[in-house]
Amino acid sequence: MLPRIHGTFGLAVAFVFLIIAALGVVFWVRNRDPGALFWRLVALAQVGVGVQILLGLLMLLSGRRATNWVHYAYGLFPVLTLYVAHRYSKKAKGLEWVAFSIVGLVNFGLMFRGYMTGLGRP
Repeated sequence: MLPRIHGTFGLAVAFVFLIIAALGVVFWVRNRDPGALFWRLVALAQVGVGVQILLGLLMLLSGRRATNWVHYAYGLFPVLTLYVAHRYSKKAKGLEWVAFSIVGLVNFGLMFRGYMTGLGRP
């Protein structure tokens, strides 16, 4: 049951990151600030990453290990990219959201690959 929750929840968080990236492109093209919805999605995605890591740790503690070590890297790198986005956004006054849009695309790819490796796909 826990592996299924971990996989499904991780895929959902990955798609939230994809929405963040898509919104970033739309607002960049429209030359507008993305507004409150964008930041709520960023907050949701960040909390989602934290919950996903907790679910993964629960699986690890219960003796369920990933078959490939790279699965753990795909799970932890989104935390690093979010950290970088926070650091960079402080330097980009007025365009803070751009860093999170780029990280949204990167984290979608990382989490989707993590999902695939969790299923045992190369």
